[in-house]
Amino acid sequence: MKGVCERSEVSLRPVLTVAFPVLVESCLRILLGNVDQWMLSNYSDTAVAAVGNANQIMNMGFMVLDMVCTATTIILAQYIGAKREKEAEKLYTLSLSIILALSLILTAILVGLRRQIFAWMNVPPELTADASVYLAVVGGTIVFQGIFMGASAILRSHVMMREIMVGSIGMNIVNVAVNFMLINGYTFFPRLGVLGAALATALSRVAGSAFLIWIMVKRLDIHLNVTALRHPDFAAVGKLFRVGLPAAGDSVSYNCMQIVLLALINTFGTVAVTAKVYVGSILPFVYIFTTSLATATQIKVGYFVGGHEPGKAQQLVQKSTIVALCSSFALSVLLYMGSDLVFGVFTQSEMVLETIRDILLIDVFLELGRAVNIMMIRALLSAGDTAYPLYCALVSMWGVGVMLSFLLGRGLGLGMAGVWIGMAADEWCRALAFLLRWKSGKWKQKRLL
Repeated sequence: MKGVCERSEVSLRPVLTVAFPVLVESCLRILLGNVDQWMLSNYSDTAVAAVGNANQIMNMGFMVLDMVCTATTIILAQYIGAKREKEAEKLYTLSLSIILALSLILTAILVGLRRQIFAWMNVPPELTADASVYLAVVGGTIVFQGIFMGASAILRSHVMMREIMVGSIGMNIVNVAVNFMLINGYTFFPRLGVLGAALATALSRVAGSAFLIWIMVKRLDIHLNVTALRHPDFAAVGKLFRVGLPAAGDSVSYNCMQIVLLALINTFGTVAVTAKVYVGSILPFVYIFTTSLATATQIKVGYFVGGHEPGKAQQLVQKSTIVALCSSFALSVLLYMGSDLVFGVFTQSEMVLETIRDILLIDVFLELGRAVNIMMIRALLSAGDTAYPLYCALVSMWGVGVMLSFLLGRGLGLGMAGVWIGMAADEWCRALAFLLRWKSGKWKQKRLL
């Protein structure tokens, strides 16, 4: 009777309420990452493909920063659920300091080795110059994106989603406005093309990070504790990396896989690369609701696990996963049916549009597996079961996704369709593994506190 009562108390409505501002903020974050490519589509397809390659490298850097951000959100959620405010306060300064240090290291690597990285990725020669300019400017200001991500992680653990949303709105306004002025030149502004897009992105990140730091200090009364840096809590540092490294391992592995696959796609020619870039800029909107719902669910699961209520966490995740599957299926079908209308805004090339149609048909099946993965990974991580998703990622992404993509895409000559089939197979393998893990209940033994 107790289990029935516990389950009946869990409602999806509070999670959906939190998910809405997360959804808006996530849409705006995707816009920030892709608006440069969209606004450059009127400049040239070559510029779009170049920025797409540069962004793939940038995403890899963001995955490293997300390691600390994910760990911060997970640990803070359990601290808040367990009502351990003092430990939570120490974590603020520590996590932001680590993010700053990692950002500076990433800047040196991305800017200093950008040409070698593009050569390794088989980036076509006609794209290298623009991609290098974009990565030099945007990569040079990655520290501000790091601050924005770290502050977002702290605010998110306190369910301050609206404040993050406002910050994202401001960033997008700055980015679009400066893009408009600098890409093609407006009135007395020079026509800078890719350089203009890079400057717009950099300026927007400076503005966004300053705003969130101001909110964090104003609303949560958080101040950086210099004493904590002079005498760091190495136990807390260890916990951050113990949670963060395997938690980020899935994302890092996925992004590494995408870089390898992009190197493969680059050998198919500019049409394939352009199709990949356009599809990659729109697809996040298919699973954006699932990601938002998973983020809101993750925070509640952390509260439940920290408060010793695993039954509520289990029931909530089951409900959220069903909603995520329905959403992703409906949106992926709609995108496939309206692909010419959507992507015709960016390109008139029939070869590119045909390639996109082939990709999106396969992607309908891929998105179902992705929906389960997004939800289950967030749930397992917030419960403290951080190692299992990493093991699954390493085995499935590289043993299934990459191997099949090369076999079907290059070996059997299926091209982009072969690559997408390989990625879909990977998503489904991991989805089944995560569902079995969640059903087994082994995650209940992984509580962090």
